[in-house]
Amino acid sequence: MAPVPRSTTSRSRRASSSKSPAASDANSVALKLVQAAGPNGGVVLNFTPDQALLILQAVQKQGLTNKVKYNYTISVFDDAGNKATDSLSIIPGAKLYSPARGTTLKSPPQLAWRPVVGAAYYNVQLYYGVGAAMRRLTSVVVSGRKVLSVWPLQPRYRLKKAWKFKGKARKLAPGHYRWYVYPGVGKRTANKYGPLIGASDFFIAKR
Repeated sequence: MAPVPRSTTSRSRRASSSKSPAASDANSVALKLVQAAGPNGGVVLNFTPDQALLILQAVQKQGLTNKVKYNYTISVFDDAGNKATDSLSIIPGAKLYSPARGTTLKSPPQLAWRPVVGAAYYNVQLYYGVGAAMRRLTSVVVSGRKVLSVWPLQPRYRLKKAWKFKGKARKLAPGHYRWYVYPGVGKRTANKYGPLIGASDFFIAKR
């Protein structure tokens, strides 16, 4: 049983190589690009979205400004030189930092939050239609309808375009979403959770 939720515009800078450097070098490269662009600067990182997020997590500890939104373009190249792009935004210092609160997206984001000491796993709950139907649960306002509840072991979870929840097919439709994260304590079968880590929201744009 899951817990109930309680209440760029700078010039882009590109990496010089289309191939991802080793992880240790990647942190250094990303840090230089971020510092050169400054707050809210546009940065192009030549990594997969998941790799880029892990790199930026490390970069946060080395020089990003807390509570400032940073926007990135992630470029991925195949062996033939074809490029695919994705976007990623973070707010260093926020408990739920990616995607940044209120971000509008065109593809499924990777949700990421600060790890909690002692957490054996996490519970992520996703609500759709925020602002349409408000209801109060134990003095906390929750809006929309729940469309997903998952229990990842790591402090991140990649949303999909489609999934099943409570036996029903769901999809990441255009609209407003809000998500909550709780730390799980001990075995998952114990259904024991710590205090809410945080809540955030994002929008999926119409195609």
